[in-house]
Amino acid sequence: QILVISGDLTWQGKPAGYTELGEWLREKLFPATDLSAADCVICPGNHDMDRKKTIGLLKRTGDPQEADEVLRPESLAGVFARPFAAFVEFAQSFGIPAPMLHGAPNYLAGVRELHGIQFVCANSAWFCRDSTTDRGQLWLGLPQLLSMPLMDPNDYDTAPITVAVLHHPQEWLANPEYNAYGDRRNTYGYLAERAHTILSGHTHGAIERATRCY
Repeated sequence: QILVISGDLTWQGKPAGYTELGEWLREKLFPATDLSAADCVICPGNHDMDRKKTIGLLKRTGDPQEADEVLRPESLAGVFARPFAAFVEFAQSFGIPAPMLHGAPNYLAGVRELHGIQFVCANSAWFCRDSTTDRGQLWLGLPQLLSMPLMDPNDYDTAPITVAVLHHPQEWLANPEYNAYGDRRNTYGYLAERAHTILSGHTHGAIERATRCY
């Protein structure tokens, strides 16, 4: 068994929320399911960041070159990772193994194998600034994906099952992330070609059921 949480582990990235989550997992879910922290796969969502720590960071951009430059894997630790400090601290202290990004453990993005399944954890929340206006302005970070040892699309039918995990659905991404322009790759398409399925969350709308047949 594997527990996959595609972001929003807590509310507004507050440490108290992670304390509550940890207690619920240890005292409720894990005893009922025989799961452990080692069986968990997580990625960050917009509520896993402390928005006060985004002050001074680059505001949202529509320029793919600018987004790619600031989201290079080697540039994340001291800058764009700052708002996710409580998320990282929780995952680390709780004992959830970190994915690997650019040759090093990284809780914010990377690749991890668990029970024979390869999980590609991506972070769609790097540029989250205001939930009411984030839609269509977010970036996954193409350089991060390019640095990951993902499966060859030609091996799709024979490669180990690969699951991509990210918080926001495609429509929340900036247009260049799912449409190719010039020499830049289609980021979402690049990921989709290298994963058998993509798990995402974020949307909270109720399911509408038909009340009349035509």
